[in-house]
Amino acid sequence: MENANFPEDDFREEGLHEHFSFTADKGQEPLRVDKYLMNRIENATRNKIQNAAKEGSIFVNDTPVKSNYKVKGGDVVRVLFGHPPHENLLVPRGRKFFVIKCFRIA
Repeated sequence: MENANFPEDDFREEGLHEHFSFTADKGQEPLRVDKYLMNRIENATRNKIQNAAKEGSIFVNDTPVKSNYKVKGGDVVRVLFGHPPHENLLVPRGRKFFVIKCFRIA
């Protein structure tokens, strides 16, 4: 059996990381993707979303879109960046820690 090539694999190969993913409700009235994302991403500004679209970081149904794309029912909207989401970053908190090396004596 041949392995299927899923869009997620393509994004990973390109070094992109998913930050947000939404599926529009079936009854979703057409709405610009920048406004759609503003309603769903906390602390997002329309300017930041529009810049992300210009950079090619907003995908609808695995296709990059401009900020004026109209989201419709059933669309899958994803925001992808070249860096991992902040919750996946390891950030030092200013605490001291020690590394203990263990050796096996034969």
